[in-house]
Amino acid sequence: MNLSNDKKRREFVQNDENWELVGELNGLVREKMLTYKGVEWYAVEVRQNVQHYNVHSHALEYRAEWTRVGIWKLSRSVRAFTYGWSVKQIVDEIKRMDKEEKAK
Repeated sequence: MNLSNDKKRREFVQNDENWELVGELNGLVREKMLTYKGVEWYAVEVRQNVQHYNVHSHALEYRAEWTRVGIWKLSRSVRAFTYGWSVKQIVDEIKRMDKEEKAK
């Protein structure tokens, strides 16, 4: 699969269906993995109580949602996460990978 432009790459990264659930702790913390052409990124999410304004009832309401804390790659040699990655950095990495593959 090649993603033809940055918009499609960003949609791929931000689409929750492309992230595989790989672990969960007490229903409060979960780890997900995004894979593209054998490269993996890991996200940690926490279940957080957030407030929203309900325009119909004119009141604040609270509900639990998954909030992404960060995205990392895994350094297998030391079994630890590397520095953090932004969505833009992942998009740029996917673009670089696609260009390299196309050049072959």
